[in-house]
Amino acid sequence: MMTEKRDALAPRRDAQSLLKRVHELEAAQERLKQAEERLQESEKVYRTIFENTGAATILIEEDTTIAMANTEFVKLTGFSREEMEGKMSWVGFIHDEDRPRMVDYHRGRRADPAAAPRNYECRFFNRQGEMLNCFLTVAMLPESRRSVASLLDVTEMMQAREALRESEERYRLLVETMNDGLGVQDEHGILTYVNDRICEILGYRRDELIGRGLGRTDMAKTLNVSIKTIGTYREKIKEKLHIRTSPELARRAVEWVKSQEG
Repeated sequence: MMTEKRDALAPRRDAQSLLKRVHELEAAQERLKQAEERLQESEKVYRTIFENTGAATILIEEDTTIAMANTEFVKLTGFSREEMEGKMSWVGFIHDEDRPRMVDYHRGRRADPAAAPRNYECRFFNRQGEMLNCFLTVAMLPESRRSVASLLDVTEMMQAREALRESEERYRLLVETMNDGLGVQDEHGILTYVNDRICEILGYRRDELIGRGLGRTDMAKTLNVSIKTIGTYREKIKEKLHIRTSPELARRAVEWVKSQEG
């Protein structure tokens, strides 16, 4: 009778076990659904960040193919997403002289992320053939062979920097060859710059003047005039130019030198 009783209970136990398993599968399915929803939400967030960052940004495959490109990169290159994504390599945009170095970086960071610099500059060509100077930030995606690169067009900044360097060189030559003596003092009256002409007038070498103060007494003695004359001369210049301090006088003197170029 015991055997018959156990045999009668077996279907009930099997049904209960099956029902428990069904509940477990349903719970697992619900967890999987929630995980997928979180993943989709996370993907939306990252895609929004990727798309709306202020820099031209691309996702790069190990073989250098552009996997994704945001709107700023489309603007920078002049190519559409359809033309680039999954089809074009970033290598084709790079200047011939910069390309070997950047390909080495691309390979190196996949062997060891620390083997390649994170930031560097390169020359970049857009669709119209215009050469741009770009500043890059590149990093590997975690647990992936992909990398993400952001580019900033610094062409105008570099042009401005070069123009400033050339301008400074022109003004330096102008000041060095002018017939008038020119010296610049800091707020403490210490000479920070003198041209050749003032060295001739005062009878000192440049290294003897830079770093020392040239007060009214020294100037009066050197020029063989009275201290009062030196003081009056300074004050008249300040009054005429509406200047109150020595640094302001020095700044206005430099501006005046620059204005003489034209």
